[in-house]
Amino acid sequence: MIYMFNVSKDDGFCTIVADSVTIYNVKILELIESDNINSWYQNIIKLHQNYNIRHHYYLGSDDYFSILKLACPEYKRLIYRKEWDDLTLDKLIKKLTDKLIELPLEWEYLQTEIFSNDIKIDSLKLIASINCFWIDERVEDNGIFRDYNHRKTEKTTVWQYSDITLQEVMRHFY
Repeated sequence: MIYMFNVSKDDGFCTIVADSVTIYNVKILELIESDNINSWYQNIIKLHQNYNIRHHYYLGSDDYFSILKLACPEYKRLIYRKEWDDLTLDKLIKKLTDKLIELPLEWEYLQTEIFSNDIKIDSLKLIASINCFWIDERVEDNGIFRDYNHRKTEKTTVWQYSDITLQEVMRHFY
């Protein structure tokens, strides 16, 4: 199933197309960063032509959200919005260290820049904040009805900046 993620921040744009290979992980197919709204708009149109995008997530301002909706085909204008507060670094670190987010070789360097304030890192945090890829969204079936909302609690380690060094984090990536 193909997903698209768009982040707009400070007149910068990042678009990621990902494929959920299994229920537990997602593989990044495209990562396109733009500084120009026209190229961002054109890229979204092309990506919709090249991929059968089933789910679309967006993080950013209302103005760019309106433009994003125009770039999408009319029958695919359902876009889920996320808030900046939903993005957490610890989820991203956990999902990268558990190899739940697969980066192509040319983007592996992003793992070494995990603490940088970069729109590409924000885009990966957006992916990490979406649980449907790998966090128990499986159907509970008791023979009478199916419960699509049942979730187990996710056990995560909270990374405190004061408690951990960059070297301790980086050892998980080698």
